[in-house]
Amino acid sequence: MKYKNGQYLLVCGFELCRVEFYGPANKVYCSPECKKRKNSRKTTRVKELTQGVDTKIRVAVRILMNLFKPDEEGKMAISMVELACNAFPFDLPTTPYKDDRFRGVLHSFGAFCFYRKGEDFVFYKTK
Repeated sequence: MKYKNGQYLLVCGFELCRVEFYGPANKVYCSPECKKRKNSRKTTRVKELTQGVDTKIRVAVRILMNLFKPDEEGKMAISMVELACNAFPFDLPTTPYKDDRFRGVLHSFGAFCFYRKGEDFVFYKTK
């Protein structure tokens, strides 16, 4: 690393710029604009990779709001065929949910949680 007048010769960390500049050893970008562009590209990439996840959850909740008619225990079994006929997104992201109503782990998304029982899905409303 070259050193001149108390500063180091560095290369800008923004891959589209890559300009050489002199600055302190811990400086990564040649200008605030390059730093802003780098962070903007990173945010855009994250959005691209997660695109559709929120939409899948909204679609699934909308479908269940039309189908969900709970029994006295607050649950409802819906067949896989009925969910498929309503274009339910089976690949939606879920989080594990522990509940006393079911001995095991439920899968949760939005205001609903479920577990699979044979060819049926048993849904509970959490909120």
